[in-house]
Amino acid sequence: MSAPDEFTITAHFGDGDKDFCLKSKTGDSLDLLRELERKFDAGIFVLFRQIYSGTYRLDVIREVIRTGLIGGGATTQEAAALIKTYFDHEPLTQHAALALEVLATILFGKGEAVPAEFAT
Repeated sequence: MSAPDEFTITAHFGDGDKDFCLKSKTGDSLDLLRELERKFDAGIFVLFRQIYSGTYRLDVIREVIRTGLIGGGATTQEAAALIKTYFDHEPLTQHAALALEVLATILFGKGEAVPAEFAT
């Protein structure tokens, strides 16, 4: 797998490297972000800050990773199977770090430092 654009990252999850992206490659490019906002009734920056500060709910981490897998090219069924198989078998902090990286990439760009005003 290789990260094909500025909003996609490649990271290890479960059985190998996977692509993660929150920018849809079909239809409205912001659909995946809107899905997360709708599901948690919170803006994307609120979710980002929750993860960054460690005040997140478990389902936020799970859904950011699942949605990122879908945006990265996995089918909804593949993403669900990966989450079911691997999410509970690795330390939660690893998942939180991955979810934070997925969100930071769509918000600030790949490899960019998080601006201080968004980190608090």
